[in-house]
Amino acid sequence: DRAVELRYGPAEDLRDYCRKARLIQYESWRAMYEAYARFFPEGTGVIAWMLNNAWPNQVFHLYDWYLRPGGGFYGAQKACESIHIQYGYGENSIWAFNQTRSPTGHLRAFARVFDLKLRELDSGSWELELAARSGREIARLEKFDPAGGLSFVDLTLASAEGLVVSRNFYWLPATDDEFSSVHTFYHTALRRHADLSALAALPPSGVRAEARFREEGDRVLVEAELANGSETVCLLAEALVRDGPGGELVLPVLWEENMVSLLPGERRSLRGKFHRGGRDLSRLVVELSPFN
Repeated sequence: DRAVELRYGPAEDLRDYCRKARLIQYESWRAMYEAYARFFPEGTGVIAWMLNNAWPNQVFHLYDWYLRPGGGFYGAQKACESIHIQYGYGENSIWAFNQTRSPTGHLRAFARVFDLKLRELDSGSWELELAARSGREIARLEKFDPAGGLSFVDLTLASAEGLVVSRNFYWLPATDDEFSSVHTFYHTALRRHADLSALAALPPSGVRAEARFREEGDRVLVEAELANGSETVCLLAEALVRDGPGGELVLPVLWEENMVSLLPGERRSLRGKFHRGGRDLSRLVVELSPFN
């Protein structure tokens, strides 16, 4: 409760509380696994508590009793991509990782930094190759004091043919968390939380989706084409499958990727699958739930 209030601002109601809690879930689980990748092999592992809850909750879990993933699931999924680009909080840096057993060949990394009103503050591109089971720092960004108190960092890693192999999107405060010297083996206290409350003032995003469902044996394959037709960022849009408009959630749906952010004019394809369970495919819909 304290983290939600001090980091993202007081919750207006239960719905607002849940959407802010999902941001904390996503960014904290992603940061934990990205830190592990960065400090491997000196960092030898991650212990995560917990896998799932037996009651409704907004902390810790990857998915809940009903098998609905939380923000932590998709944050961890993003961080654990086989080939991955990420931001380094400590040094304002950009890193790339290859967790496969084969070299990547030629890659190109792109970075763009925006303020809250999406005015570009910085951009760059870099050529690189990654050996098997390796990672490297690509570049360091300038530290900004953006208008509106926060900035967005949009990262892309593409193949020599231009195929996107990794995307990552961050929302960063002007002033970082300030930690105290009081700590235990599992917790370090904060003197001051970073202020990201300006996100609550983001205009509503105009993201839309077109969905297709296809039967394959006892499973249903779903593909959702997302498009952001607005002039603002669409922050962490989660695609949900429902049994009819306003109907019950279909759970679990195994998405290749979910909770994605789109800049104005961007499009994204999301693919997933689930057990049909006698459902009428003509009734199924995809509902989008972005932060804004």
